[in-house]
Amino acid sequence: LIHVPMYRYGNITTNSIVECVLHTGTADYSDFVITPQLVEFPIGSTQAECSVYILNDHIREGNESFSIVIRTDDPSIHVAKKKITVIIQDPEDGVTIGFKSDTFVVQETQGLIDVPMYRYGNITTKTTVKCVLHTGTANSSDFVIIPQLVVFPINSTQAAYSVYIKNDAR
Repeated sequence: LIHVPMYRYGNITTNSIVECVLHTGTADYSDFVITPQLVEFPIGSTQAECSVYILNDHIREGNESFSIVIRTDDPSIHVAKKKITVIIQDPEDGVTIGFKSDTFVVQETQGLIDVPMYRYGNITTKTTVKCVLHTGTANSSDFVIIPQLVVFPINSTQAAYSVYIKNDAR
């Protein structure tokens, strides 16, 4: 449940009633409960709230938004800012980055290789990760150790980590 504050200025010696209306954006009705609300500013009050129930749909979908519009038929009420956009950020929409498999097999004669990396979750922002090689049975005479940053541009789910394989066959 979120409470979106609304403020009134000017004549506060009377009751004022406005309506909060929700409009879908990238968020749809599975993300929030749409209930048009009449909100009352009692005599002397300068603040009221419009409440919205946010529903967790457990779907990885990035940031989503909807808008709340203030509406009134009362000609004595002037609504200065009629619309606000609400952005929903799901905790499960964090970024997960990894390799597609645990093993990447290459020939020693291949030279420069690109090891594919994948990104899941929220892809609506650029993500940069630093990759560092660790030796297994191969050592620094088998490949060039170059720490590098791998960049996933906005809306991209794939990138690659480049490694140069030395051909030391005799």
